[in-house]
Amino acid sequence: PGKGKKDLHVLAPKPGAMAEVIVDVFAACPPRFTLMDAVVGMQGEGPAGGDPRQVGFLLASADAVALDAVMGAMMGCKPRQVRTTVVAADRGLGTADLDAIEIKGAPLGTAVQPGWKLPPGGAARRVVWSVVPSFLLRWAFHMAGSAHAVVDRKRCKRCGLCVRNCPVGALVETPRGIRSVPRRCIRCYCCAEVCPHKAIIMRRSPAGHAVKAVARMLRGRPPWTRQ
Repeated sequence: PGKGKKDLHVLAPKPGAMAEVIVDVFAACPPRFTLMDAVVGMQGEGPAGGDPRQVGFLLASADAVALDAVMGAMMGCKPRQVRTTVVAADRGLGTADLDAIEIKGAPLGTAVQPGWKLPPGGAARRVVWSVVPSFLLRWAFHMAGSAHAVVDRKRCKRCGLCVRNCPVGALVETPRGIRSVPRRCIRCYCCAEVCPHKAIIMRRSPAGHAVKAVARMLRGRPPWTRQ
C-alpha cells in the first residue's frame, strides 16, 4: 500500500520482473473464490486514463488464474500474452489453458469483445525494456515517482474528498482552502484518483518531469500534461 507500490516498481522495473512480483503477492494468500465485475470495463491506457466500455458480464471462479485467462481472451489477448497469467500458471497456481477450462454460462466465442483497445506498447518501448540496464530503469522509476500532491486552488471546490481519502493526512483543510503537507505524502495517488475536479497535481522535480515525458512518448502519448 501507499509508497510500497512505488518501491516495488523501483525493485522490479521491467515488465517480466514486475509480473513475478505481482504473482509473489498473489501466491502469499491465494483467494478461494474470485468474482470479477466486468459489467463496465476500461480499455486503452490505464489505470485512470482509459475509456469506459460496456461489457455486461460477471465472471466467477475458484481458480483466479483461469478467470484471468478467460478475461484476457475476451479482450482479444493472445495465449501467453498477459505476463502475470503466464507466470502464475507456470508456478502451478492455476491453469491458463483455455482448452482445460470449463466455462459455464455464455460461450467464450460470444463473450469476446471485438476491437478492444489494449494499452499501447510499441516497438520503441520493447527495445527500452530489452536494452536499458535495470539499474537505469530503477533510477528512472525513482525519479518519475518522486512527486508529492499539490492542490490547484483554481480548480479545487473544497469538497474535502481528498482530505478524507488521504491515509496519512498529507492534505488538510484550512480557512484559506485545502493545502498539502509534502513531507507526509507517500505518493499513493489516492487524492488524485478521487478528486472529481482534477485539482490534484503531482509535482515532480525537473529530472522527474523529463523521465515522465520520455515514458509517455514510449506509450505513444503526448510528452507533456498538467501533471
